[in-house]
Amino acid sequence: ENARSVGRMLGKNGDVEAVFAGNDEVAMGVIRGLNDCGLKVPDDVLVAGFDDHPLGRIWNPSLTTIRQNFQAVGQEAFAMLLPMIDEVRNGREHSGCWTASHTFVGDLIIR
Repeated sequence: ENARSVGRMLGKNGDVEAVFAGNDEVAMGVIRGLNDCGLKVPDDVLVAGFDDHPLGRIWNPSLTTIRQNFQAVGQEAFAMLLPMIDEVRNGREHSGCWTASHTFVGDLIIR
């Protein structure tokens, strides 16, 4: 419902051209809010989500999204975290913060 309210707010503003939501469920709510204001997606406003939720395929209109391999993300996160855990378990001193990063490339699913 909050995403729908955001869609309404954006629709009333009148100058929004595109929305990229943090996940598909939010994107679907934004679409509903934009529709409440008489705006059509994708004719009036472009909307895309992130995570390729199954409902995005059957949503009206179907939802453009970024598909991410969450299993690979989880495996990489574990692989990065394990040496940090081992360091603590083995009593080795560590000063400061641990930092790690990895970039994953998702697939753009245009619908």
